[in-house]
Amino acid sequence: MAKFRKVHTAFWDDPLIEKLNPDARYFYLFLMTNPLCTECGIYQITIRKMCNYTGYNEDSIKALIKIFEVDNSRLVYDLNTEEMCLLKKPNYIDNTGTPVVDCLKTEFKNVKNKQLIIKQLQHIEKDAVKKIYDTWYGTSYAPFNKLGQEEEKEEEKEEKKKKKETPANNLQNSNLHRQPVIPTKNEVWEVFSRSGGTKEMAKSFYEKYEGTGWFIGSSPITNFSSLANKFIDNWKRNEEKGKPQDPTKVKISVK
Repeated sequence: MAKFRKVHTAFWDDPLIEKLNPDARYFYLFLMTNPLCTECGIYQITIRKMCNYTGYNEDSIKALIKIFEVDNSRLVYDLNTEEMCLLKKPNYIDNTGTPVVDCLKTEFKNVKNKQLIIKQLQHIEKDAVKKIYDTWYGTSYAPFNKLGQEEEKEEEKEEKKKKKETPANNLQNSNLHRQPVIPTKNEVWEVFSRSGGTKEMAKSFYEKYEGTGWFIGSSPITNFSSLANKFIDNWKRNEEKGKPQDPTKVKISVK
């Protein structure tokens, strides 16, 4: 099925667009209509891919991003997840029927940095669209965010306790001299398979800790197998409670 991205005529009446030079206009139009762009306006795209699509070099792309990110607050680009977030894209959504709502829910699940969705929420002007975002926040983000904050506090307490128990001159076993043992995707899947986990769980686990460099706080992960078992238990426990799964908010401490 062909995919289309419509450009609302209001785009050309935007005061910001009117004062931009042709290069900046072209780049912003590209961000809203390229093949990777989504309905919500948050999608993964690399700097190299932007260069290939537009013909600009890397320095030009970064300069154009700065125009909208820093100077005009129209977008956020996460270098870690390589996600582009068009802050005002939801304001161009005209139809908020069931197909569009379902589409947005699916796109929200695929966003790695959920904070980008929160940033968009602050710029939405249409009540119908804002309601969709508010519903997502109340059911899929806030519960896990609160859970994550509580577990983070527990981890901080444990970390402080360990520091008190460790002699100041005992640096040989400190985290300064330790490196994580990084598993492959196949190794992660084998452990999850033996422990009754699913491929979805294994994928979420791998992406979660790959994003932290296989560290939890300042502690390197040296034995992921024990973490995998706790991850599976937390996942199943949340499923039994009827909570939506967002594994990025499942906090596990290193022992």
